[in-house]
Amino acid sequence: MTTFSRKQFLYLTLVFLFLPMVACGDRSQGIREMTAEKLEDIAEKLADEGSSPPVSTPLGTIPADNPSVASPAKGLPSEPTSPTYSATSLPIATVVPTSTPLPIATVVPTSTPLPTATVVPTSTLLPTATVVPTSTPLPTATIPIERSRIAFMSNRDGTNEIYVMNTDGGGQTRLTEGFMNETSEPSWSPNGEAIAFLSDRDGNYEIYVTNSDGSGQTRLTEDPAFDFGPRWSPDGTKIAFVSDRDGNYEIYVMNADGSRQTRLTDDPGFDYAMAGPSWSPDGTKIAFRSDRDGNLEVYVMNADGSSQTRLTDSPGLDFRPTWSPDGTAIAFESNRDGNNEIYVMNVDGSEQTRLTDNSALDSVPKWFHDGEAIAFASDREGFPTAYVMNLDGSGQVGLFDNPASDSVPIWSPDGRKIAFVSDRDGNYEIYVMNADGSGQTRLTYDPGFDYILNWSPLLP
Repeated sequence: MTTFSRKQFLYLTLVFLFLPMVACGDRSQGIREMTAEKLEDIAEKLADEGSSPPVSTPLGTIPADNPSVASPAKGLPSEPTSPTYSATSLPIATVVPTSTPLPIATVVPTSTPLPTATVVPTSTLLPTATVVPTSTPLPTATIPIERSRIAFMSNRDGTNEIYVMNTDGGGQTRLTEGFMNETSEPSWSPNGEAIAFLSDRDGNYEIYVTNSDGSGQTRLTEDPAFDFGPRWSPDGTKIAFVSDRDGNYEIYVMNADGSRQTRLTDDPGFDYAMAGPSWSPDGTKIAFRSDRDGNLEVYVMNADGSSQTRLTDSPGLDFRPTWSPDGTAIAFESNRDGNNEIYVMNVDGSEQTRLTDNSALDSVPKWFHDGEAIAFASDREGFPTAYVMNLDGSGQVGLFDNPASDSVPIWSPDGRKIAFVSDRDGNYEIYVMNADGSGQTRLTYDPGFDYILNWSPLLP
């Protein structure tokens, strides 16, 4: 059984919630050891690229996001990031039989005569009620409908497994069982009916899919290579992923059932995104990072692999591209100015603009659901936590007011709630709050680590 320290599980939490780097402290073991051989391969490939000075993040002290010290072969991918509906019973009208005369008022003897009751003449018929056919029974109670769920990782039962729960913390259910490393961020299908994930249950890291209730667990990839980072296309028909099956890390795509696995990139550089390729909202393009031109930069290509285009060109490392909800802009992380900061650019690479500017580590950009703001991780206050800012970089404020380690938030699909991981109560647990920061509520309570979470889309 693989075990992890507190720091390492926070690392896993924030890595798969879009933190920029993989923790590399003295206690970092666990999953990194499971893929040590692949780590050595990538270390040799990137040994000459140099690295940025280590920085403090929600993971502890970690290196900058440089392939020479943080590559997919080092274990886990390092990046990512309900309304209640009521069925109210219709009133069923009461039919008053006209053959039964209305009751006569009873007169109570008193010194002061009571008013005489007015009797409705029986010659005037009461309206006849419309009877609802009994073949279609109406609901008899107000029924809350759960239209979104949260998938997450936990080692509460001794191994790292995937769980799901309702957005109020109820219905916590284990989906996978008896396997050591269900270790990737659970990736929901667009219709919320399936979850893709990474597992080494069969002795090698491969991509699997399961129904949202845990049934139908199916292995999609099957080769001796390292396959990781599954990401669904917006229409749910395809899954993009990264593999070194052809001797180098490249981006592939396959049908949702695992058929027609096709290589999209083909060059001697490393083409990948640690949390998986980033689909544009309309599904026509894929953003990724590559060092094919000698430096880590952001690229984009059509969904079929054609028209591969370099968007950034700087002496620093540019990585972690993430599309705006409307598909008109890409936020990314870069150390081009000497420190990891958040930048944004148009989808053609023009108007690259720095949004954050301070000596702390600012990383893992995450768009608001409506595209009106960007959240990110920062340790500028001396402890790792989440911030939010306007699209022009103004109005940067912390989301949490405590010295605990709080992860980059994940928005619910309707934008009304935010889920995050925190150790504020002494253990890494999952919390939820309203979009304005109010109503912060703990959802999980167990001695294990609960982390790496993802909201499902709104269910029908």
